[in-house]
Formats: sequence, structure tokens, C-alpha cells
Amino acid sequence: MNWKNTSKLFFVGLLSVGLATAVACGDDENGTSESQEPNGNGNGTPSYDLTCDEGDNPPPRCSESTDGFGFGPATHVNKLEIADTDCCVDFTDGGDGDPDNGLAILLETAENLADISREDLNADIAESIAEGSINIVFEHDGLEEFDDGQEFTLNFLLGEEVSGGEATIDPLSFEEGAHPHAFIPNAELDGSGGLTAGPGTMILSLDIGAISGGALELDLDLTIRQAQLVANASVDNGVEDGVNLSGGELGGLLMIADIIDALNDFAADCDCLENPDPMITMDDGDIMSIACIDEIENKDFEDEPEEDFEEVCEATDEELCGLLADNCSFVSFLGIAADIDSNDDGVVDAASIGLLIEGESVVITGVGN
Repeated sequence: MNWKNTSKLFFVGLLSVGLATAVACGDDENGTSESQEPNGNGNGTPSYDLTCDEGDNPPPRCSESTDGFGFGPATHVNKLEIADTDCCVDFTDGGDGDPDNGLAILLETAENLADISREDLNADIAESIAEGSINIVFEHDGLEEFDDGQEFTLNFLLGEEVSGGEATIDPLSFEEGAHPHAFIPNAELDGSGGLTAGPGTMILSLDIGAISGGALELDLDLTIRQAQLVANASVDNGVEDGVNLSGGELGGLLMIADIIDALNDFAADCDCLENPDPMITMDDGDIMSIACIDEIENKDFEDEPEEDFEEVCEATDEELCGLLADNCSFVSFLGIAADIDSNDDGVVDAASIGLLIEGESVVITGVGN
């Protein structure tokens, strides 16, 4: 398998580096979702629901049209990298002083076993950003002045076109009206150029169609819990022209069960594999029991002994399905990344991740068609 195919498979398998849109579900210390207090009100305003259809008190932007909407200052993400093992957040219960990044540890193992390196993956991400297939815009919703203590919400939007310091937003970024699918609450400036946001629960969506060159029109979602961002922030002229971010570190937790579910959802749509459901099993949350079903793991191509799933699936334009099936045994290594007990039940069930983020100031000029 060549490097590009291995890289594609990694994207499908972990989903964490295909940041396109994200949903934040409020303050999240234990992976739970609840209503949040609107940022910066300070006057006892009732909390609102997290989504437009969740309850009787929807977010205000649900009822506002994106046509002519006054968006807040923005940042275009021009750097997104998987961090090394010494970044980014300490998720250990009680804290041990050391950042946790199980994703980086997994990649160290994968480099030895499957020739998948963090450096090469980051080069692929950089290429995708340069080509516009990964095009992320942060809106600093509620940030009116670049001052100490300013509180706001960090909205994650998908850029449709970004150039010359201006950004047009993909309408798929919004749940309803001008309310984004994606945000991290509790963002704040500390007065010395520091920005913090979170913790919150984010749902990252990966556009498989972009990765597969349009062969597979499919989006996959994966929850990142306890997501937290810290970065250095600056402005060139005024905050209205956008915000620059440097030295950004985003940490969070990927639930192993969510990864398995996402892979199985993907495989269930693979006609060339006869739509296995599930393709990957895990017994009662035991990460050491992760395995592929026998029909995939021990498939016997009797008529064509040199054939493999990739060749079979190429015939139906489902190349990524074949790649996943041919390398299904590697999913057992997901257990290597698991390093956090997310709910204090004594069972390690989540993988910590760390991403490096930087961005340049842009102005959101509108929403595309």
C-alpha cells in the first residue's frame, strides 16, 4: 500500500485530523451535555438550549438569517498538526502534571508497524489546508474589544472560500438560521495576549468525500470530549478585522467506542464488503477485545488468490472501503492509544489527543449558496 492510501486510511480510522465542523455541548467535565449560560451576560439571563430543536429555549441565532448577518471577528486556520507526546492537556484524574496525548503514542507505534508517521500525516494535513480541502474558520462570537476579560464563544465554521483576508462560509456550518453546528463555550482573553476556550464536547465531522476525491459522499462524526484550546491571540489593526492565533494547543478525549461505532457506520455503507454491520466488535467496552469479524479478517479469495478487498472495492468506486477491510486487523491497536478513564469507573476507555493550531485574521463577508 502506498503512503497516500495509508494516510487516507488513517483519516478514516481516527477522524481527529479532518476537522471540518464541530459541535460543542456546553461545559463538560464528564462528557455530559447540558444547557450553558450565554457568555458575557453577567445579568442573570436564563441559559439557553444547546441546539435549535433541543427544548423550549433555543439559542438566539437559530431564528436569525445568515443573509446579511453580522458575524464576529474571525480566524482562518492555516496550521493544524498532530502534536508530539508532550502536548497538550493533562487529563489524568487529579492531574499528574504531564500532558496526555495517546494519539501521538499510537502514531509512534504505527510508525514501527505500518510505516505511518506523525510527520507524514502532518504534511498531508498541510497540503489539504493549502488546497482548501481542510478549510476551518473560527468565529469569535461576542468578542467586541481586544481587552482583558472579554468573554465569547469560539464557533467552528467551514470556509467555502478564503482569500485576501476575507472568508465566505459554507452554509452547512449552521444547524438552523445563523446558529453554528460547532462551538466551544467559555472563551476568554486574559489581557496579556492569551486566549482560552472550553472545556466543551465537540463533534468533529470528517468529509470522506473530500478525502476520496468524490468517490464516497459520506460524512462521519466523532465526539471529542473535554475539548480545551489555549493560544496566543493578536490583532493587526482592530478586532473587527479578525484575530491572529499562534502557538495554539487543542486537547480532548476520543472515546474508543465512538471510533469503533464510526468505523462500523462507514463499513455498513460499503456495498463491496456486503455491508457488514458490524465489521469491528468490542465486548462490553473491553478495548483489548477489539477485533474484525471473521468474514473480513479471514476472507478467502478462492477464485483470485492474489486479489484483495482494495481491488474488489475499486470496481465499485469504494476504494476506502477496501483499504479499511484489508487493514482491519490494525484496529486492534486502537487500544494502544487508550490512556484515560473518562468516567472514573476503573476502566480505560478514551484516547487523549493533542493538536497544534495557528491562524490568520479574516473578515467573514457572508455565507455561500
